Amino acid sequence: MSQCHNKDIRTVRKTSYFAFISQKICIFATRNERMKKRGILYIICAALTIIAVLSSCEFETSGNGDLDGLWQLSVRDSLVTGTSYDVHMQGEYWAVQVHLLQIRGGRHSGYYRFRYADGRLKLYPPQLDADGRQDTTTLFDYRVVNLNGSRLVLQDDTVRLSFRKY
Repeated sequence: MSQCHNKDIRTVRKTSYFAFISQKICIFATRNERMKKRGILYIICAALTIIAVLSSCEFETSGNGDLDGLWQLSVRDSLVTGTSYDVHMQGEYWAVQVHLLQIRGGRHSGYYRFRYADGRLKLYPPQLDADGRQDTTTLFDYRVVNLNGSRLVLQDDTVRLSFRKY
């Protein structure tokens, strides 16, 4: 509480001029005290909010390296017939993020779970099996021939797929 609100103020009120000045000083002092307390309260609330936001977020990395991103299929080579097809105008894209791969625009369009390890890219169905576990039936198993920030080449026994980072 402010020092202006003690009993000494009554003795000052005997003279109207001093009473007027002392009341204005007391009002000013209490307003400043309130503003200081309010400012400190705002700072504490802001600090607690920042701490809560930063501690509630968890940053997850995929560990896929250069594989993450959007890839456009540009060349499909048939290893059986030895023919090469320029397919970049057909608009087939593979979107890779964390453990999910989406194929758009091709005959295998859809979502797939995948595992990328030891130079191999294996695609699995996105559904869970009857027991609620991840279905481990391998739909596609590609060897990663080349992977850098701009090019991806996948190959299995019958086909070689060349992608560019889109």
